[in-house]
Amino acid sequence: MYCNKVDIINTITADQLKMLTDDGDVDAIDDEKLAESIRKADTTIEGYLRGRYSVPLSVVPESIRNISIGLTVYYLFNRGLMLTLPDSIKEMYTEAMRVLKDIQAGRFSPFEATEEPAFFGTNKTDDDNVTASLTSSWTAY
Repeated sequence: MYCNKVDIINTITADQLKMLTDDGDVDAIDDEKLAESIRKADTTIEGYLRGRYSVPLSVVPESIRNISIGLTVYYLFNRGLMLTLPDSIKEMYTEAMRVLKDIQAGRFSPFEATEEPAFFGTNKTDDDNVTASLTSSWTAY
């Protein structure tokens, strides 16, 4: 998991988390429903990282943890409870998805410059190298 219960409670209150997960009126946080939302968020994240990084990530960068928190809170609010989604939650979701798309496109790296990602993949082959094929017949001046 890229985030945990404490991360979520630090983002929304424990009372809000209780309200978002307690379908049976037992006045407690339903850890299974929370874990389900975290899994959904992490699956979304891994879908965008797959092919660029080896998933699941063994080291979780702060940016990925923050994306997981934002998506988890969004998914909790969208569990079909007919709640009005606060603008701040919509913004968290929009920003998380924007960053994931930037990671997927190679415009943003979630890792610090000193960290080495576990895997960097591409679907390109040597035959796809257009520059090399165009310039291979050129002669030096």
